[in-house]
Amino acid sequence: MSVSVTSPMTEEANRHNDLSRWYRDKPVGRRLTTQLTKALNESLEQVFGYHMLVTGVDMNLELSRIGKTQRLFRLVTRTSTNQPLQAVVAASHDLPFATDSLDALVLCHTLDASSAPHQTLRECQRVLVSNGHLFVISFNPLSIHGASNSLRRWLSFGRKHTKSVSGRRLGDWLSLLGF
Repeated sequence: MSVSVTSPMTEEANRHNDLSRWYRDKPVGRRLTTQLTKALNESLEQVFGYHMLVTGVDMNLELSRIGKTQRLFRLVTRTSTNQPLQAVVAASHDLPFATDSLDALVLCHTLDASSAPHQTLRECQRVLVSNGHLFVISFNPLSIHGASNSLRRWLSFGRKHTKSVSGRRLGDWLSLLGF
């Protein structure tokens, strides 16, 4: 059984939609989706438990094949008519799950699109069981894609683009939270 959770964050939703289109429409995005699905399947093969939450960009990952958890939740930024899952309103920085209730979390560009990435990580810490698994998918800001995104963000004064978090900064944030 799967349940969908919806975020009222409009800016976050727009960023997710832009990235979803990139993954769907660009050849490099489709190749990356295939590689990420394979890598996640291999990593999540070792994750057992009752509940897993996938948040962020809809990258067309084959979620039904990912992990060995009994219930899979999908946090989305808005409901759609072709969404086969039940919707619940929430935001990535205010998850509607009990403390210590999730065995695994997969963040698909959630930190990149979030207006409150620190709070999102605190929520992840709160809802994950001890020895739970956190998987973060993000672009490296020092890569070609990250540099071009930074340039686009700098050149388009009014429009907000995703802001990638460096591996070092993410490591610092996670170590402060005890991951």
